[in-house]
Amino acid sequence: MEKMRGDFSNLKKRVLDGEFIGNCTGLGNFNTPGVAQIRFQDKQNYTLEVICGDVQSSPIISSKEQLPPLVEKIFGDSGVTDLSDEMSEVAINVLGRKAVIKQNEAGDLTWSYGEISEEHSVAGPPAACSAYGLTCCSTTEEEGYGKGIQGALDCPKSCFEGCWERPLILSFNTQPYYSTDSRTLTINSGEEVEFNYVISESQKDVFADSSLRDQGTTSSVILAVVSQWFEKKVQTQTGLQSVAIDYGDGAKALDTQTAGVFTHKYLCNKPICQYKVNLKATNQQGAEAQATNINSVDVIVRQ
Repeated sequence: MEKMRGDFSNLKKRVLDGEFIGNCTGLGNFNTPGVAQIRFQDKQNYTLEVICGDVQSSPIISSKEQLPPLVEKIFGDSGVTDLSDEMSEVAINVLGRKAVIKQNEAGDLTWSYGEISEEHSVAGPPAACSAYGLTCCSTTEEEGYGKGIQGALDCPKSCFEGCWERPLILSFNTQPYYSTDSRTLTINSGEEVEFNYVISESQKDVFADSSLRDQGTTSSVILAVVSQWFEKKVQTQTGLQSVAIDYGDGAKALDTQTAGVFTHKYLCNKPICQYKVNLKATNQQGAEAQATNINSVDVIVRQ
């Protein structure tokens, strides 16, 4: 934290001394000394930058820095910008011990042990999800949980504290069998239909953690495992909570098995009745299977 504070202070001094005026002029911002900024690239790497005018997309990079081993950025602002209207709060963690570097009204940085304040609205320079101390979740395979933000550069709508794997509906069929072209089943009123399904729970283990997958060397993997152990990050999924079917005519049913059969009799007092049957799977963490065409069947009932 002290190194970050010193890095920012030194960069501000160099900006005030006019060191970057020529660089800003080259970018089309005349007589502008620039603005000092720390921008995190991910949970461990950050750059010291100078912003000329309001051009965040073309910063002058003064240097690239890295946090020490076992130290990582956690949920908080993606960096610090001098003369910003909002006072930044950047949080760091090492083996479960947390500290926050804050920007005061004068633009200088101070730090103390603890976490960012609850009322603080997380912001900072535009950056990737991990720069906020969060993780990108796959919208098709995962569901985000915990704290999250909108607008991260790499996943604008799916940047969260962590990701639960969604259950996956592998098959959802009927007997009599539906038309494969339209997933539509046509039956007579009073006829019984069997709906059978197969679901994958998508279990997760300790070495499936994204922070481990991202490591490039044996030593970095060991450090990530140690950090994960101390912080007790690992959470396991323990299977399905429910499999729910909505028959479309107001009737519903529940199950908890990964494979099974639902049976339902349809009645129709008109020439034609049409219903949409939906299957939904939810695991014990509350993550739902993604809604796709496999999850539903149209049932047409003739009198």
